[in-house]
Amino acid sequence: MGPLRKLCRLTPTDRRLLIRVSLLLAATRVALACLPFRFVRRLLCPSPLPAPRAPGAPAWLVDRVGWAVQAAGRRTLKANKPCLAQALVAHRLLLKSGHPADLQIGVTRADSGDLEAHAWVECRGRIVVGGGELSRYTPLGALAEESP
Repeated sequence: MGPLRKLCRLTPTDRRLLIRVSLLLAATRVALACLPFRFVRRLLCPSPLPAPRAPGAPAWLVDRVGWAVQAAGRRTLKANKPCLAQALVAHRLLLKSGHPADLQIGVTRADSGDLEAHAWVECRGRIVVGGGELSRYTPLGALAEESP
């Protein structure tokens, strides 16, 4: 089944979310290539952000954001190491919808001796995007929001 047919078979809500995520991922990737990380992060998650929702907030949005970021990332981000762009987009969407989310970056030393980094997003102790072999990485800590 072709990509366009798959897109048409989605619910209108999922279709809008997937298109929005695809555009955000493409723009974020370009921004990360041209601008400092701190500036890109501030553009994506400006302050003040909505207050986090109560613990009983619907989990379906968190799941759908994770699905959309991963699905769009497979099509949009063919470059090596797309995790930072995906994590930034998921972080933005979750925070904007009032869900508490932490952008995490971890590092490890490769067999070659080079430093490797990976980004992921957690929401209420659950990995939303960027899961995998996270035990390999030493987290640098959640990137707290900076005041302008």
